[in-house]
Amino acid sequence: MSVYIAARTTVTDKEKYENEFLPAVMKVHEAHGGKIIAAGYIQYLVGAPAEDGARVTIIECPDEAHARALFEEVKPLMAAMQCTTNPRISIVPGIPVAAAAAAE
Repeated sequence: MSVYIAARTTVTDKEKYENEFLPAVMKVHEAHGGKIIAAGYIQYLVGAPAEDGARVTIIECPDEAHARALFEEVKPLMAAMQCTTNPRISIVPGIPVAAAAAAE
């Protein structure tokens, strides 16, 4: 069953993030079967406004093992690039297709 990585970070160097970090990370996603299903700068509906550069990315992975392997390979890139701060990265389980259909 699919699992999702929910990554919330603050981009501190937009040019480096977009031109160096994202291309490198996309290769890692592809190598581990990850697929970005949503990404962008945050606009909260409730609560205090997000700080400048606050961004969320949701990545679909085939299973938890792939998600964890993907993250382990991304960690050194995050440290080396130093274009984001305040990462909050979670694994979120998917729901079975039958359960999703029943909820509709």
